[in-house]
Amino acid sequence: MAFDTSNGGIVNEGINHILNTEFHAGSQETTWYIGLLYTQSAPPFNANDVMSSHEGWIEITDYDEAARQEFVEAGASGGSITNSANKATFSINGECTIDGAFLCSDSTKNGTTGILMAERLFEEGTRSLQAGDEIQVTVTITLTQQ
Repeated sequence: MAFDTSNGGIVNEGINHILNTEFHAGSQETTWYIGLLYTQSAPPFNANDVMSSHEGWIEITDYDEAARQEFVEAGASGGSITNSANKATFSINGECTIDGAFLCSDSTKNGTTGILMAERLFEEGTRSLQAGDEIQVTVTITLTQQ
């Protein structure tokens, strides 16, 4: 996920979690999960989105895996961290439309708890999928100096 304000980004809850964990002795989340989404309205994202309230999008759960897929990242390098060597794979089991993904701390499909870190539209745009399709999702988070 290369973030910009029009297509998504790290939400306020995610920013606060990073700051509290690194600078205020907050509790670290050691495992993060990737979920699939479909936008319902424009603009689809709001910096105040949380897992229990995100009016611009819905979670897509039409895949065989019992839970959201784990974000298995390599160590950070050059200001980025990514799962490009271990992409999250979803085996689609129904007809669905997806156009993005999100990163959160709870593995529960359609769950409304945990920390929402980020949400982002796919650069490739909307995808219509059928049962038997497979989609792999790469998440890259980049922090830059301003």
